[in-house]
Amino acid sequence: MAAAAGVPEAGLEVALQVAEALESIVSCCLGPEGRPVLCVKAAGQALCSRDGAYILQALRLDHPVARLIVSCVSDHRRATGDGAKSFILLLCGLLRGLRAIPARRRGKRLARALRAFEARVLDGLVARHLPRHTLSLFASDRAEAGCRGAAAESLLRAYFRGRLGSDSRDLVSRLSWDFVSRCAPRRGPEAETLGLLEEHFEELQSSAVGLPLSSSRVVEGLVLRRDFSVYCPGAAGMRMAVVTGPVRPPLAVRGSELAVDSEARWTASRLRAAERVGVAMGRLRSRDVRLLLSGVEQRDPVLHFARLNGISVVDSLSPEEISLLLRVTGISPLAPSHTDGWDDAPRGSTAVMKFCQPLLLGSRRYVHLGLPGLRAFAPHHAILCGPVQGLTEQLVSALHGAFKMLRHSLTPLGLSFKWDGSDEDPTETPETPRPPRRPGGRSDVEPEACEREREGGPEPERDPESPVEAGEVEGRVSNPGLTGERRGRCDPESQGFKDPAALWENDEPLVRVQRNGSSNSPSGSTCGGVASDRPRDGRHSCKMSCPSTGLTSREMRNDAGQAYSSSFIPAGSVLPVGGDFEILLHHYLLNYSRQYRQSEVTMVCSLIANALLTIPQNLNKTKKRRFLQIHHIRAQQALLAESRMLALETGLESVACKYQLLSSVLHCFTKLLSIDLVISIKRQPQPIKDKDSDDEL
Repeated sequence: MAAAAGVPEAGLEVALQVAEALESIVSCCLGPEGRPVLCVKAAGQALCSRDGAYILQALRLDHPVARLIVSCVSDHRRATGDGAKSFILLLCGLLRGLRAIPARRRGKRLARALRAFEARVLDGLVARHLPRHTLSLFASDRAEAGCRGAAAESLLRAYFRGRLGSDSRDLVSRLSWDFVSRCAPRRGPEAETLGLLEEHFEELQSSAVGLPLSSSRVVEGLVLRRDFSVYCPGAAGMRMAVVTGPVRPPLAVRGSELAVDSEARWTASRLRAAERVGVAMGRLRSRDVRLLLSGVEQRDPVLHFARLNGISVVDSLSPEEISLLLRVTGISPLAPSHTDGWDDAPRGSTAVMKFCQPLLLGSRRYVHLGLPGLRAFAPHHAILCGPVQGLTEQLVSALHGAFKMLRHSLTPLGLSFKWDGSDEDPTETPETPRPPRRPGGRSDVEPEACEREREGGPEPERDPESPVEAGEVEGRVSNPGLTGERRGRCDPESQGFKDPAALWENDEPLVRVQRNGSSNSPSGSTCGGVASDRPRDGRHSCKMSCPSTGLTSREMRNDAGQAYSSSFIPAGSVLPVGGDFEILLHHYLLNYSRQYRQSEVTMVCSLIANALLTIPQNLNKTKKRRFLQIHHIRAQQALLAESRMLALETGLESVACKYQLLSSVLHCFTKLLSIDLVISIKRQPQPIKDKDSDDEL
């Protein structure tokens, strides 16, 4: 298929057909009520799965556009561990929305507009509006640590409901939170602890095939997937050491030659090397070392003298296992080439172990090692059991993805939107209702932003079963207390707002940050609907070391020393699962687009806002009510914070992961818009190797 710049109708329809084919596969298993999909691998293995990434990777894709989409999904899943099915649905929504856009505005022009809109407008809307609706995984004090644990467990439970069947998701959800809480028992899970769990996940879990799922558990210490080369019981309370090379010294040093002129000299050389091994093992025993861990295979003389000195040996450990052991214990490995100095080695080269014993998992025997660990990490190991290999692999993949998601949720997500610390909000919209203060004190989960009394009178009552039009929905969820005078002050034309299309063409920002501490909104404007004393949870003042996306090149040169505030999604920000993020962002995008009529901003806002509703629409497709009615009720609950009451019961989802999903989909969408030519090939091109040698060159 060939296409000129601008992606004609034929190219758009082909991309949409490919995306809809993938959507038809993953949409049936979306949400907690989704059905599994039967996957058959090339080797003939059949397995039912609800994991979107697993299903997409099991497909045999011939079309290059399909391979591009699945590659983007894999990159996003590898970073956040979440959102494979929502990725396809959201991308299909964007491709369908292109039908309403004139052909002359598509292609690379729209791709550039999307990139500019994301950096200059979308980041600002998320940073300034969503924090007032979000909940936090972090407890305000130690007395509420249990509340934080319940919130994190609710986040994990909602994650596994979309990936595992009803027979395994509850057990794996409890197991995952038990694992995380045991590894960080003092202050709860932190991003550093979750980073270690994600980085060394393969070394911190073991799978056993052929056992029931109920046999899965979390054990104290580490399980090394090797058997003892030498096992001597009674090592509890003693010390361990790590070597990265052979303990037996070489017969000749590097760069020299060993001249063997007789068998007697050869035997004498081997005896001297063995004697040095015996001396080294004796020195380890004198320092109370009863376990020697090695990254290479040790020879028979080393094992012989270790057995004589009562030292257990575990060799052939992987570099990742050695790295984890050194990181957890904080020790340094012994140098195998300096065995004469082992008795003078510092105390930091050995560590105390609680126990060291064999562990039988199925038909294999492993080494179970108990370690005290560090302050921020208590070593524990997850054992996942399953009746067949495929199911066990799914459990391992889901658990790994949950740790990625949890780590991403507990890490602040930096945005490109910047401001200079003024209280004016250049992205505030005139129809932004404020959530009321909940009666009865604090909520179960600490809100991210202060909740203030909502202005205006109460919402007029309406029968929820009656049909609701789309335009009426937007009017209903907006603040009815805004008078005509206030709306006049919020009119973009009266406030001197520029057309964003002209700003893009002139390399000017959509939201300009003034040097005098004010924005393009006049001082004292009430457009925001939120007072200026509202806490800014999504920012901190700092000196920016990177260029501001919202400034032109001339402003960046002139304001190189200006102090700006960076915006970010606060760590631990969550929303009730089921579409609150999409409905909230849909509301704020449409409100923002009303400020700029007949412009590219209106086009981009409508495109993204309508595509966002694809996810909650698919989640509620099995319900009896029409989606407009569900959207109307859900929007009111989300905007007025009424959905927080049952947030822990229904489940939570990460705001950072949801916005990262939107950003990744927009990136993939711009890739599809920028395609000029697609060439079909029957097989992958082989790399060309240069046969010329270095001497010939």
